[in-house]
Amino acid sequence: MKNNTVRCVIHQGLLWSLLASLWGCGSSDSTPDDNSSSSSEASSSASSETVASSSSASSEPSLVVALNVGGFSEVSYNGVTYQPDRFAEQGAPNNTSDEIGGTEEDALFQTERYGSYTYEIPVTEALYDVQLHFVEMYWEANGERSFNVRLEDELALSELDLYSEAGHDQAYSYTVEGVQVSDGHLTVDVETVIDNGTLSGIAVYSVEGEFVPPPEEEPEPTVPGEPGTAGAENTGADCPVPTLPHPSELPAIAKLPDPFMGLDGERLASREEWRCHRQDLNWQLQQYEAGVKPFKPEAVAGSVANETIEVTVGHEGEEITFSASVTLPSEGEGPFPAMIGIGGSTLDNEYLASQGIALINVNNNALGAQDGGDSRGTGLFYDLYGSDHSASSMTAWAWGVSRLIDVLEASEAELIDASRLGVTGCSRNGKGALMVGALDERIALTIPQESGAGGAVAWRVAQAMADDGVNVQTLSQAAGEQPWFRESFGSTFGGPNVARLPFDHHQLMGMVAPRGLLVIDNDIDWLGPKAAYVGTAAAKEIYRALGAAENIAYSENGGHTHCAFPDHQQDILAAFVQRFLLGEPGSTGVMRSTQAGEEDVAEWVNWETPTLE
Repeated sequence: MKNNTVRCVIHQGLLWSLLASLWGCGSSDSTPDDNSSSSSEASSSASSETVASSSSASSEPSLVVALNVGGFSEVSYNGVTYQPDRFAEQGAPNNTSDEIGGTEEDALFQTERYGSYTYEIPVTEALYDVQLHFVEMYWEANGERSFNVRLEDELALSELDLYSEAGHDQAYSYTVEGVQVSDGHLTVDVETVIDNGTLSGIAVYSVEGEFVPPPEEEPEPTVPGEPGTAGAENTGADCPVPTLPHPSELPAIAKLPDPFMGLDGERLASREEWRCHRQDLNWQLQQYEAGVKPFKPEAVAGSVANETIEVTVGHEGEEITFSASVTLPSEGEGPFPAMIGIGGSTLDNEYLASQGIALINVNNNALGAQDGGDSRGTGLFYDLYGSDHSASSMTAWAWGVSRLIDVLEASEAELIDASRLGVTGCSRNGKGALMVGALDERIALTIPQESGAGGAVAWRVAQAMADDGVNVQTLSQAAGEQPWFRESFGSTFGGPNVARLPFDHHQLMGMVAPRGLLVIDNDIDWLGPKAAYVGTAAAKEIYRALGAAENIAYSENGGHTHCAFPDHQQDILAAFVQRFLLGEPGSTGVMRSTQAGEEDVAEWVNWETPTLE
C-alpha cells in the first residue's frame, strides 16, 4: 500500500473552538476521529492531522450512518461499515482498481461520485459531526480539479484541489463538527468549480441525533407501456407487454446473458418466436437502460427537397419542427439509397457518393442535448414530451430518425429510397447510430463507428477489464458523462451491479438482426475494443441462429486517430454497402481484431446457440 494520508477537521461555531482548545486532541474508535493517528505519529505536514473532540468524555458522539459514496456494496474502513450508496441526487458513480495511499483498507477510496450533486440523508433534528472521505483518482497535477462542499448550506470546503492537498490516489478525510440539522435531512452539496466535484465516503456521528430509515416500498412489477400496432418500424409492437421485475429483484448474471432465454424461462425454439422475443428485449432495454421511445405520434408531416428534409411532429396539442441536411450524388437519378449520419458521417463519404448514395445529416443534439448531466431533458423531443420524460438523449435521437423516415416514406419527391437506408455515427454518435438501428427495423444497414461504452462494448466485459486495471470506460463512467441513458441507469447498474442488468449489448446488437450490422472500431483502450469484439461475436450467435451469420461483422485494425476512416476499413465498408444498400454481392462475414480473439469470447459465453427453424 502507499504510505501517506491527510485528514483535517473544521469546527463550526465558537463553542467548538473553545472546547477544542480546552480538551486538546484525542479520538476513540466510536468517534468521528476514529481513523486519526496520535501526535507522535504525525511526522510531516503531508501526514499530520489536527483532531479536536466536540463532546465531553461522558458523551462521545456515536455513528449514525455511513455511506460508501459511488459504491454499491458494503465496505469497512477503520471499524466502520459503510452502506451501499444512496440518498444522492445527480452525479455519477465511478471506480478505480488502483492502490490507495495512506490506508490499509482501499475499498472505500476506490469508488467515487463525481459531478455536481446533493445528498439528502434522513436524520433527526440535532447536532452532527460529518466526516468526508475523498481521493484524487484521476488527475496528477495541481489545478485540474476544484470544487466546493456545503453542509446544510454552509460552506465547509472552498475550491478544494485534492491533488494539491493530498496527491494522486491518496486518501484524504475531512471532518466538520457541530452541523445543525433542523429539517429532517442532512444536506451535503458538492459543487463543481473546475472539472468535477468528487466524494468517496460520508460518515455521520452525533450524541443525540439518529438516522431515520426511509419507509421501505414494496417493489412493484414494472410494465413499460402498452402494446402498439405492429409495423415496419417495430414488427413486434403488438406483442404482449412483459411484466419486468424491479431492479432490486433482478438476479446477478456473471457472464453475458443467454440471448435465447425468454422471460418465461423457456429458450427460443423457432424463428417465428423471435419477433416477440425481440420485443421483450426491446422493453428491457427501454425500461432499464434507454428510457421509453414513444410510438409514432398523431401527426407527422414534412417535405423532402434536394438539400433539406423538414419534419413537423404534433402530439397532444404541442408541435415541433426539425430539419436534416441532404447531399445528393452528383450523378444519377433518384430515388437514391441514403446513409443517415448521426451528427454527420465520418465514413468514406466520397466513396458513398460515387456509389450513388445520398447523405442525410441529422443534428441529433437539437433533438436531445448531450452537453453534460445538466442538459438532461433538453431538446426538441422534450419540448414535445416534457423535460421529465424517461427517454435518454440517444432514445430521443432514435425517435427523431424514425419520424424523419416517416416523412421519407410519405414523400412523392422520389429523391430518397426509404427502403434502402443506412445509419452511421462515430464515438458518442456511434452509440446513437446503434440505438437507431436497433429501434427501427426500417434501417437496412447500421454502422456504429468506434462507439465504445454504450455502443458495441459489452458492459460486463468492460467492467471486468476495468477491475483488472485496464483504462476502459465502464457503465458507471458512461452513464455519468452524458444523458445518453435513463437517469437511474448508472446508480442502479454501475460497478459490480452491472451483473444485475438482465441483458447486455450483444442483445442490443442482436435487435438489429437479421439486417446488416458493421461494427467499425479502433485500438484505443478507452473505447474497449476487446469488449466490443466480445459483444459483437456474441451478437453474431443471434444472427447465426436466425440463419444470417454473414450479415454482421467486426473490423478493427488500429493505427489511426479517433473517428478517422482508414484505408484498411474500405473493403468491409464496400462489401456491406454493396449488399445492403445496393443489392449486389459482397463478402461480409468478417471478424477481425488486433485486440481479441475467440478465446476471449469463450470466457464470456456459457450458452449454446440453437438452430431455429
